[in-house]
Amino acid sequence: MTTERLAAHTLPASPTRPGGFLGFLARMTGTDVQDLQRLVPVLTRMAAYLAAAFVLMLALPRVAGGDAGRLFRESGPVQWTQLGFLVLTGGLLILAAAIHPARRGFYGAAAGVAMLALVRELDSAFDRLIPVAGWKAAAAAVGLGLAGFAWWHRRSLITALADQVDRRPFALLFCGFLVVVPFAQLFGHGPLQRIILGEAYHPDIKRILEEIAELFGYFLLLLGAVECLLGARADPTPESPLQGF
Repeated sequence: MTTERLAAHTLPASPTRPGGFLGFLARMTGTDVQDLQRLVPVLTRMAAYLAAAFVLMLALPRVAGGDAGRLFRESGPVQWTQLGFLVLTGGLLILAAAIHPARRGFYGAAAGVAMLALVRELDSAFDRLIPVAGWKAAAAAVGLGLAGFAWWHRRSLITALADQVDRRPFALLFCGFLVVVPFAQLFGHGPLQRIILGEAYHPDIKRILEEIAELFGYFLLLLGAVECLLGARADPTPESPLQGF
C-alpha cells in the first residue's frame, strides 16, 4: 500500500461526520453533525427541566401527607419552595450580569423583578417589620431601585433586550411572568372562583390554586435564569471580571 493510500486510511473522521454516536446519528438521519452538536445539549437541558417539573409535581402530594392546609399554609413547604426559586433566580441573574456586562441592564432588571416577587411573597414578614405601609413600602423601595438601575443601564438594557427578545432565555422569563402575574391572579380571583365553583367555593381552594400557579410561574423564571447564565458563560465580554467562570 502506498504512503498516500495509507495516510488516507488513517486520517481522522471528517469534522462534520465524526465517529461515535453523533456520527452514527448524523449518517442515519442525513444531517450535519454540527447541527446535532448544537441540538443535543439543548434537548438534554429540556429533558432535565421536564424531569424536574415531574419531580416537583409528584413531591407535592407526598409532602402534604393528605393535609393540603399544611402544604399551602403561610411559611409552609410550598411558600418556602417559592422563596427558594426566587432567590436562586435573582442570584443566577446577578451572576450572569457580572459575567456579561454588555447585558447587565437586561439581567439586572430581570433580577430586580424577581426581588419584587420575593418581597410580595414575604408580605406578612414585611408587614410585621414595617409599621407603615408594610410590604408595600418594601416593594416601593425595590421598585425605585429597579427603576434607577434600569435608567443607569438603559443602553445595555435596550441593546440586550433587542438581542435577546426572540431567544430562549427571554421566552422562559416572559412565560414565567405571564403565569405569575396575570394568570395566577386571575386563576385565584375570588369572584371568578365563585362563578366556577358555585356553592363548592371555599377561600382555601382559592389560595391553593393561586399558590400552585405561582409555583409553576416561579419555576419557569428559574429556568429562564439558568438559560441566561448559560448564555452569558457561552459569550462573555472581554471586560468581564468573571470571564471563563
